[in-house]
Amino acid sequence: MATILSFCEGFPETEFLPGDVLLGEGENTGLPYILIEGEAEVLKVDFSVSTVSEPGAMFGEMAILLDIPHTATVTPAPPVA
Repeated sequence: MATILSFCEGFPETEFLPGDVLLGEGENTGLPYILIEGEAEVLKVDFSVSTVSEPGAMFGEMAILLDIPHTATVTPAPPVA
């Protein structure tokens, strides 16, 4: 599970569960996110390239700044068994 701060009006906190997609590669949501706690997995073409667990990590901001689609998919990291 990951708790994410949506960087928009009122900065609402949203909990995402494994299987949820914050950002989809190739999509243009216009939404940045800030990791509060937990872990997020970054995938390129369904291949895991990174797991991020540092509170304050941002996702989606480059797509907004450059007005381009997201270059990766970001999901909550699956729990470690």
